[in-house]
Amino acid sequence: MKNYIILCALFIIASLSSCYKDETSVDTRQISEISVELPFDENETIQYDNFLEFTIEPIVTQTNPNLNLTYEWYIENEIVSNERILKYTPNTLGLFESRLKVSNEDGSTYYRFKLKINSPYEEGLMILTENSSREGDFNFIRRLPNQQLSEMSTSSVHKNVIAFNNPDLSFGKMPTDIIQRGNMVYISNKEGKIYGLDYSTFIVERTIQDANYNSLKPMHLLVPNDAGRTGLVISEDGNLYEISTFENVILKAPNLLLDTVVENRSQVIIASYQTNYFLWNKKASQLLNFYNSYYLYNSGNYFVGKDLLTFAVTNNNIYVLTKDKQNPSNIHRSVLSSEFTFYGRYADATTTLLSATSTNIHKDHQPLVVDKYVKYLYADGRSVYQWFFTTDNLPTSPFVTINIPGVITAIEKDPEENELFVAVYDSTSQSNSGSVLVYDIQTGTLKASFLGISDKPVKLYYKKRVN
Repeated sequence: MKNYIILCALFIIASLSSCYKDETSVDTRQISEISVELPFDENETIQYDNFLEFTIEPIVTQTNPNLNLTYEWYIENEIVSNERILKYTPNTLGLFESRLKVSNEDGSTYYRFKLKINSPYEEGLMILTENSSREGDFNFIRRLPNQQLSEMSTSSVHKNVIAFNNPDLSFGKMPTDIIQRGNMVYISNKEGKIYGLDYSTFIVERTIQDANYNSLKPMHLLVPNDAGRTGLVISEDGNLYEISTFENVILKAPNLLLDTVVENRSQVIIASYQTNYFLWNKKASQLLNFYNSYYLYNSGNYFVGKDLLTFAVTNNNIYVLTKDKQNPSNIHRSVLSSEFTFYGRYADATTTLLSATSTNIHKDHQPLVVDKYVKYLYADGRSVYQWFFTTDNLPTSPFVTINIPGVITAIEKDPEENELFVAVYDSTSQSNSGSVLVYDIQTGTLKASFLGISDKPVKLYYKKRVN
C-alpha cells in the first residue's frame, strides 16, 4: 500500500512538470573554452640569457571569439606582465617555475613551463684588452652548446664586460694575464693587482694586492684549474711569488723557489691529480719542475752553457729547444721523459744538434701546445708558425698569415683542439683596433673573422663551462 501511494505521488509530480512553461528571458550559452599554445611544450624548460630581453608570443583561441581575454605571466608566483606577448629582461640566474594564465568571464586556463636563466658568459673566448690609455677590460665571444666558436655571429660578442658588470670599479692599467680556477676567473695587471671575478657574472668579488711586495708586476698567473688553494705568479723581473686563492693573499715564493729568477716561458700540467709547474731558471740554466708545490726537481748541469729558446710538455715528455751561449748558431733539441716529470731524473735525456742555425722561436713567446697533433704553435709578426717538436725540423714558413692589417698579439685554442684563435691589433685604427680570426687548427683554413670588436688585445683565454 505504501509503494502504491509513492508511485501515485511521483506520477502527479511528473504530470505537473510536463505542463510547466519556462518564460524567463535570461540568455543561456555554452562556456567559452580557451586554448593556449606556446613555442614549446607544456612543462618544458626553456633557456635564456641573463640581462638580455626575450619574447614569448602565445597563440590563444577560444570557442566564443567575442569575449575579452586577460593575460597574466607569472615567474615564481610573481606577475611580471599583463600583456599578451611577454617581453622580459631577467636579472637573476637560476631555474624558475613559470606559467601563463589566460582568462575570460567564464574562467581561466594555465600553461606551465620552467625558465632557466643562464649567464651569457657560460663558455667562450675572453679577449683581455687595453685602450689607448692602457686601461684594462675584456670582451667575450660566447660559444653556444654543440656549436663551434666560428659559427657564432658578432651578436655573440659582449664588449667591455668588466665595466658593464662593475660600473663603479676602476679596473686599473696594463692588464697582463687571465686564468680560470673553478668558479672564479683571475685577471692581473702591472699595477700589482689580481682581481677575482665570479665565473658566471664576471662581478669582481675580490682584489688581491700586498703593499709589502711593491716590486710585484704580475705577468703570468700559474694557477691550475684544480681544487688547489695556491698557485705561482711570475713577475716582470722574473721573480716568483705565491698566490693563495683561498685566503686571497700574495706571499713570497715558496722556500724551494726563493731567489729563483725564471723566464717568461712556463707551462702547468695536471696529470693524475698531480700538478707540475715547469719553469726555466735563468741563473742556473736549469729546467725546473715544481711538483705538487712540495718538491722541486731540476735538470742539474744538463743545460749549463745554453740559453732557452722554448720548451713544450706533452704526453709525459718534455721537448726543450736551446742554443749555445758561446755559439748561438748551435741549436739543440733535448727530450726528457716522464722520469723527470714524476721523479726528477734526467739521466735518460737525449740531445740532438739541429741543422738549422737560426730560428724565430724565442723564450718570450707564450705558445700553444697542441697535443692532438703533437705540435707547438707560436706567433711572430703577422704569421703563426707550427713546430712539430718530435722531429728535428724547425719551421721555415708560416702555418697561417693574417689577411687583415695589424700584427698578432695573442693566440689560443678551444678545448677540443679544433680551432685556433688569433688576436690582431691594428695600430692605425682610430677605434675598435682589435680583431679575432678563427682558423682550423689542423689545416690553417680561415673559418671566421670577428673584425673590429675590441680595443688592443693583450691576451686570449678560452673559458670552459663549469657544470
